[in-house]
Amino acid sequence: IQSIELKAGLSGYVSMISPNEIAWGVIELGGGRQNKTQSIDHSVGCEILKPVGTEIQNGEAWLRLFLSNEPHRNERAIQHFQKALCTTDSPPIQTPIVLEELRS
Repeated sequence: IQSIELKAGLSGYVSMISPNEIAWGVIELGGGRQNKTQSIDHSVGCEILKPVGTEIQNGEAWLRLFLSNEPHRNERAIQHFQKALCTTDSPPIQTPIVLEELRS
């Protein structure tokens, strides 16, 4: 399995990673399907190296891709993945995962 790392084009803080672009990228690699007749390649996918809220430098890897054996799939997928990363100059406001605990 061939893997590559995508690098940030700007320094700053990861403010958002578009789930839609990630999903379409994985589908393009063959890791998902658009209709039930398509097969799924379980060897492809991605690993997020810099989650939302982390500081990132220009040229630093933020995503590792596990590529398809079909080069045309990889090129289309990479276009989606490159559009997924959003950065800002200041750290994003973090909202807690658990907003409140309900007790009876």
